Amino acid sequence: MINISNFLKSVFLDMKKESKNNISFFFLLLVLITIPLPNIFNTIALVLLIVSVIVNYKKINYQNNSLLLLPLTMFILMGISYFWSIDKQETLRAILKETALLLIPLVFMFIKFTLNQKKKIIIIYSYSMVVLTFYFLIRAVIR
Repeated sequence: MINISNFLKSVFLDMKKESKNNISFFFLLLVLITIPLPNIFNTIALVLLIVSVIVNYKKINYQNNSLLLLPLTMFILMGISYFWSIDKQETLRAILKETALLLIPLVFMFIKFTLNQKKKIIIIYSYSMVVLTFYFLIRAVIR
């Protein structure tokens, strides 16, 4: 139990240190961790990530990445599909749900992470998914 406590303490200290260097680090982790949770949590985390990017506009380094254009193109095609859709209300609701396809690539065009930060994001994301998996398994057994 002490090993787990020490590990979690070191993870939180790493997150705190990296967040001081790049405030978007913490909010990106929050967005990733809330993926399996209800949509409202992920939406709130995405808004916080966008706000953190806007607040740190002085540290922004725009980078043109052609891979980020794919989800943007998909969102544009979904927007254009509104005009030939039979059920315009349903199409509009679906487009609003998919605004992350527009916002996340835009955010990644303006923030840059070091290789070390990327590794830490993957590690923390992996461990958080394990914890969430155990939580949902225990919750399923209890029900």
